[in-house]
Amino acid sequence: LESFVFAGNVVGSLIAGPVTRIFSMKVVLVACLVVNSTSQFFFATIDSYPLMLTMRLFAGIAQVFVTVYWPVWVDAFASTEGQKSLRMNLMLLTSNAALPCAFPIMSVSNNILSWRAGFYFLIIMSIPCILWVLFTPLKYLDPQLAPNFEEDEDEKASNNCISSQKPISSGLGSGQSNPLAQSVATTK
Repeated sequence: LESFVFAGNVVGSLIAGPVTRIFSMKVVLVACLVVNSTSQFFFATIDSYPLMLTMRLFAGIAQVFVTVYWPVWVDAFASTEGQKSLRMNLMLLTSNAALPCAFPIMSVSNNILSWRAGFYFLIIMSIPCILWVLFTPLKYLDPQLAPNFEEDEDEKASNNCISSQKPISSGLGSGQSNPLAQSVATTK
């Protein structure tokens, strides 16, 4: 089952860049936390093995956005190299420190309740995270709005090329442009 989480990580990694360019970081983070919680809930409640695999795949896709986002966020919002190192180390430490705490708790809950209890606990713990992201202003979530954000040279050139394009008439009506025609025109 866990291999499907990793397969979801691969799929999520492939789509993370385009998705975060199209949608606001707040929308992406909330959607990923909700999808992750929902997939964990269905994984814990259904008994169909193919559906359980599908839920693990969705969980893996949703988790990528948070794990990919964290280092980008740290790089953009930390003002010194020391702050960057501290925040990245804290992230790495929390996952490693949580495992020794979680295993005994989950062992006891598995013996008393069931293996599903851990997933329900995870869902309950996700609620404050979802609320925090919902009520946090975008200027604290979007790395492009951070005071220390710097585009690399390739991204600057790409953004300049896209912004300098003139709309191509699509024949759909006056003044409307066809994004597909624009992308084809730029590749020629």
